[in-house]
Amino acid sequence: MAEQTGLTWKLARRHPVSLVVIGLLKGEEVSLSPIERRVLCAMAKVSAESCARKSVVVLRYALLEANAWDEDVESSLCNGGNEHPIVAEHYAAIRRLVLETDLADGAGDLKRPAGPRYTECWITERGMEELNHTALQDG
Repeated sequence: MAEQTGLTWKLARRHPVSLVVIGLLKGEEVSLSPIERRVLCAMAKVSAESCARKSVVVLRYALLEANAWDEDVESSLCNGGNEHPIVAEHYAAIRRLVLETDLADGAGDLKRPAGPRYTECWITERGMEELNHTALQDG
């Protein structure tokens, strides 16, 4: 059975099978989708520029980076986050990064989930390492 501390316990409580499938417990390389990478970069930018942790702020950064910003997106961010497909897709990426990896952490009800203005997320040290590792490979 999983130890009751750290990431192992976090994953065991939520997804017992994830311990085998994800393989993040040993710091192994993670395969991120382009949206997950964009969201992780947005978390890093928010962390560097302010102390804000609200998911809605991270979503704004990520959606601006994707050139996907308009009034419908803003309206969706002010509501539940699922009213616009691109917002829902990016918010799902935040939820996956927080709930299933050690690259990000969060607070609030991300399981159900609550709207992005009611939840928080932030990049972890491991997430920063992953971004730096990727940047070195790309550069």
